[in-house]
Amino acid sequence: MYIKLALLLASLAATPAAAGDITLTFETAEPKGQVMVALYASEADYDGNKPRVAQMASAAAAPVKVSFNGLPPGRYAVKSFHDLNGDGKMNANAFGMPIEPLGFSNNAPVRMAAPSWGETVFEVGADGAAQTIKLQ
Repeated sequence: MYIKLALLLASLAATPAAAGDITLTFETAEPKGQVMVALYASEADYDGNKPRVAQMASAAAAPVKVSFNGLPPGRYAVKSFHDLNGDGKMNANAFGMPIEPLGFSNNAPVRMAAPSWGETVFEVGADGAAQTIKLQ
C-alpha cells in the first residue's frame, strides 16, 4: 500500500482548482531527501490511493513547507512520507512495513496500518487551512 502511494506521488503533477489554500508544514528529523505529499478530497480516493493532487518538496531545510492553492472548500486528508534517499519510493522492509518516516494530517497515529479517512480528514474553508505534520 505504501509503495503504491509512492508510485502515485512520483507520477502525479499538481492540478489547478478554485478557492482556498492549504499550507502544510512538515517536521523532519533529517535535512536530506524530499517530502512526498498526497492530498485527497474524498474517502473513496483516500482508500483507493487516488490523490486529487500531489507534490514533493526538498527536505534540505527545516521546516519543510508545501502549499496547495485554489482548492474548493471541503474535506481533505493528507498522506506523506520523507523520502530520505531521494529514490522517489517509500522504502519498506521484507514484511512491507515502511522504513522511511511517514505522516498523516491531524498527526493521526500509524498502528498496524495507515490511519483511516476519519482520523485524517480536516475542513478547508474559503479562508484555507493549515496543518503541521510530524514525519515519524
